[in-house]
Amino acid sequence: MSHARGVAPPAGSRPRTLVGSKDDRAPPGRPLDDLAPLPVTSGPLPASTPDATAPARVRLASGAVPPGDDAAGPAVSRVREALAATPPGAGWTTERALALAVALGDGGARPGAGGTADLWEALATLAAADLGLARTVEPHLDALAILDQERDAAGGTGTGTGGTGTAREGDAEPRTWGVFAAEGGGDPLTAVADARASDAVRLSGTKPWCSLAGSLTHALITATVDDGSRGLFAVDLRQPGVEVVPGAWVARGLVEVPSGPLRMHDVTARRVGAPGWYLERPGFHWGGIQVAACWYGGAVGLARTLIRAASREGADRLLLMHLGAVDAALDGARASLAEAAGLVDRGLASGEEGRLLAKRVRAVVARAVDETLTHVAHALGPAPLAQDADHAKRVADLGLYVRQHHAERDDASLGGALAEAARRRAADPDADADGRARSSAAPSATDSAATATTGVAFDARESGTDAGAWDADPRWDALAAPDLSGMAALLVVSAHADDESIGAAGLMASAAARGVPVTLVSVTDGAASHPGSPTRTPDELVALRRQEARAALDAVAPDARLVLLGHPDGGIRERRDAVRDDLAALLADAAPGTWVAAPWRGDGHRDHRVTGEVVAELVGALAAERGIRLVEYPVWMWHWATPDDARVPWAAMRALPLDAHLREAKRAAIRAHASQVDPLSDAPEDAAVLQPGFLRHADRDREVLIVGEDAPATPSAAERFDAAYARAEDPWRVTTRWYERRKRLATLAALPDERYGRALEIGCSIGVTTAGLAERVDELLAVDVAPTAVERARVRLADAPHVRLEVRDVGDDWPDGAFDLVVMSEVGYYLDDAAFDRVLAALPGALGATGTLVACHWRHPEGDFRRTGDEVHARLAAVPGLHVLMRHEEDDFLLEVLSADPRSVATRTGLR
Repeated sequence: MSHARGVAPPAGSRPRTLVGSKDDRAPPGRPLDDLAPLPVTSGPLPASTPDATAPARVRLASGAVPPGDDAAGPAVSRVREALAATPPGAGWTTERALALAVALGDGGARPGAGGTADLWEALATLAAADLGLARTVEPHLDALAILDQERDAAGGTGTGTGGTGTAREGDAEPRTWGVFAAEGGGDPLTAVADARASDAVRLSGTKPWCSLAGSLTHALITATVDDGSRGLFAVDLRQPGVEVVPGAWVARGLVEVPSGPLRMHDVTARRVGAPGWYLERPGFHWGGIQVAACWYGGAVGLARTLIRAASREGADRLLLMHLGAVDAALDGARASLAEAAGLVDRGLASGEEGRLLAKRVRAVVARAVDETLTHVAHALGPAPLAQDADHAKRVADLGLYVRQHHAERDDASLGGALAEAARRRAADPDADADGRARSSAAPSATDSAATATTGVAFDARESGTDAGAWDADPRWDALAAPDLSGMAALLVVSAHADDESIGAAGLMASAAARGVPVTLVSVTDGAASHPGSPTRTPDELVALRRQEARAALDAVAPDARLVLLGHPDGGIRERRDAVRDDLAALLADAAPGTWVAAPWRGDGHRDHRVTGEVVAELVGALAAERGIRLVEYPVWMWHWATPDDARVPWAAMRALPLDAHLREAKRAAIRAHASQVDPLSDAPEDAAVLQPGFLRHADRDREVLIVGEDAPATPSAAERFDAAYARAEDPWRVTTRWYERRKRLATLAALPDERYGRALEIGCSIGVTTAGLAERVDELLAVDVAPTAVERARVRLADAPHVRLEVRDVGDDWPDGAFDLVVMSEVGYYLDDAAFDRVLAALPGALGATGTLVACHWRHPEGDFRRTGDEVHARLAAVPGLHVLMRHEEDDFLLEVLSADPRSVATRTGLR
């Protein structure tokens, strides 16, 4: 079969065959003319299983669920129908496999919206029959899902290529798709803008690992654009200039799915999404799990061979041992895939959660596949490999396909991602998003920039707001310039080395040019910029970033003083007092008339916010007596906000003009932070932190400073909580951390009565403790200040009609009526003094003569606490009429039960 695009196959050539075809007929004039005896119908099929002779379905539901309660979906039904219609030994040509892919795509086989398990089961069922077949079908469906997601992101408007596999007007055959996203050396594929259309490009170069490129009509393909970032493009592979390089596929597995290089020369393509969108869309993670579903099906196919051998009379005990080990491994993989499918359908597998989920599921499935290959080999020995062609093919195919998982390297990547997430969430469970983290759990910038009135959630990996949108705003040219004439000295504070280069390098260069002494203070050590890096340890990153900070400062103010405080990256809030002490010592020596520049408090990054707040507090105490002036510089505002965002402080913004010399100095300073603007290596964990699109905001002929009284107020606790829940399903990990689960069990066990009539839970979060309380009460009112948390709690408690969930701040709106039980966990230190006083005043009336109060609070200081946990409990113990029935004290938390009824549990239950 010819690999040259636009050239008809030579006469007499035969289509590629899957599963050792014995088809000796002449090739059809068109691929789809040769479908018989394979009936493949388009359109929805009923969710019912075919007849009993159809090939076995690979289910994701537990074996404990009867098949009658787990009907096959339309994709599985179509797959089983197609497999059943293929005569034994007839095999599948590539064209037939692609025809099935088209039919599945036309029938709506997509992840999400309730169809994920059906899709993954269909692919696993195909893989169990023949892995090459699934390997042919899966990329086509992945491509259609990507095109659908692009349309959804654009508001449902279609673009040039379309999103289905059906033939479009003028097409002689259905569109069949591949996804080519691997990167390699040599002559990389590049995209150059085509002036004929805004989304058109011309592709040139070589793309490695292009599976079935010689058989497909279209592909989604990644290429490098002019700013060095990667974009995704849709290309018609039938046009001139496309060449499949022959002879590059010598594998003994998946021989029917050649994956060789594809050369392109000045080939027209259409941009799909913005640069970087392909990697950052939620479906990217789903696609990785979809491949794992194919691995799983291939392993199930091998396991079926093993169970047939083990089912023979007198099977060896070792054979049974191997079968048991395979079953246990595959059941874990099945459960992992089933859970993931449910999370995808519920919209809970995007951002960091989706990334971690995909890494986790792929690791679980890959390990199960490796165990299956090993146990089957040991159980069956060499005979089937030498004498059973189908078995030998299954082993070769699966061994090759699963090597897409890079074993220990991917495990290390998962570990790095988990460590990064743990550090960030432990440090910031409730504050605004950590935009610097490449694996942020935040939703996309467009979805989450307006999470709360002042709380901000964003993902630094997203393309964000285009710099041109800001430049085109008419208010930009109306901004006044700051008057630097009274500046006696300049002290610039940055949360991380590089913040100042992005936001204040022009100010430093201007001050240095005037002969004004400049001091730069970098608060954190920068160790967390590349968690999980395979090439740099955290200590090496610290040393590297120190060198870069000095080089960057030399580019704008060569004689400036550099102070490196070395606090942990991502941990400023936890060390707020220490940071305050260090900065206070520096400000104590500041000369009268010093300008102090700090990150803008509304910037949306937690370290920036806390640093800005500390500096503002210190300068506020000094300004009147010594004329110290505060200015703030935004860094991430340009990324997550738009010019019309109400949080953008236009009235307080000043634009410092930068001439060509100052502008080039700023560029040099930014380039000096090479570890942040360039990849450390080709490993995903070593990717550049600061993307080119974001850095365009820093390359202007003016630099914006925020002055005056218009800096934003600190977001309220309610806003910060809701922003945290917007970023993650369970930001405090109350469902998974043993500390949280143990504390919850202790709280429920501490309740002195077995049942209660009416109860109030203050701070219900996502409803995990609520579910435990619901088993002990007749009527439960559970409240929280975060709307997102309450919505999740409602889903969790949907089957508990006696539970009412409300968005309510009890400090301002205490509920009416009496309560037999009030539970207050991790809430008391967030209430301001007036609100806490109102709660304390309401308790006696609410609890009456017999009510019980259960309180549990963290005992360690936190930056956002109004008081310590011990102080909360001391105030609760002083409420008139309440008696302490139980006090459980640990280093980490304090749990107390107080009641208007002083009787012990033994007395209440008649034991004494």
